[in-house]
Amino acid sequence: MAKLVELDRDTFYIEGRVNIGVVKTGKGVIMIDTGIDDDSARRALNILKSKGLEIIAVVNTHSHADHIGGNHFIKRRTGVPIYAPQEEIPFIEHPVLEPVMLYGGWPPTYLTTKMYMAKPSKAQPLSELKIKDLEAIELPGHSPRMVGIIHGEILFTADTFFPQSIIEKYKIPYSFDPQKALSSLKKLEATNYKLYVPSHGKPVSEITDVITSNIIAIQRVRDEILALLEGEAYTTCRLVAEIFNKLGINLRDPAMYILNTSALRGYLTWLQREGKIVQIIKDNIIKWTLK
Repeated sequence: MAKLVELDRDTFYIEGRVNIGVVKTGKGVIMIDTGIDDDSARRALNILKSKGLEIIAVVNTHSHADHIGGNHFIKRRTGVPIYAPQEEIPFIEHPVLEPVMLYGGWPPTYLTTKMYMAKPSKAQPLSELKIKDLEAIELPGHSPRMVGIIHGEILFTADTFFPQSIIEKYKIPYSFDPQKALSSLKKLEATNYKLYVPSHGKPVSEITDVITSNIIAIQRVRDEILALLEGEAYTTCRLVAEIFNKLGINLRDPAMYILNTSALRGYLTWLQREGKIVQIIKDNIIKWTLK
């Protein structure tokens, strides 16, 4: 059963499939993300109520459905304002944009489930939230403008890093822009907080090992793409299949195929941006090749 776990003075989290941060202020509590659906949000509100705590605002670290899925319920139940990074707000207010971005066109129904598309909710720029001792740190890459939230000596890291168990299971940590995700990992590695609270997994006081495993996972995907293109030119579809095979990924879920393919397109753009690979088009077929 979910419960409120104390991390430090006035700083807590509700453990779940997606951890929800809770920061106590003089006027009430700030909730950091809202979980994947109405049930997640309802449980969180019930836990806060049982502790005599009143929510005064929500902060979304980014706009992915598993982090904003409870927004609609909380807004309807409490009317509190929701804050988010400016660039993430269009996806929160028009959540169909998330599966549209993943798919590259109007999404099929399997990308419109709660895993990929939350209910819409109004949000305000995070810069408008003025709470003493609450600070945002930019950690883009996993999404266009994801942030972490700092309260005292605790840093809520959102999806900047994933535990080793998730990396081993999925092989390709999802990033909208893996180059920026790598930079955010290195930025996080240079910090020194008492505790780091990821959205997935347990809080940790020492992040060197988990950051290293995430960096290795990103670099491995990049290296596999470059090694593959040393031999010949590949279409995106064929390249994706070969990378999946190389990493031991065997997908049967079309939604997961789209998610992973979207991530790999980010790697291709990264390598193209660096001038290491180029696209060629012949007979109406686009292929990737080393420059």
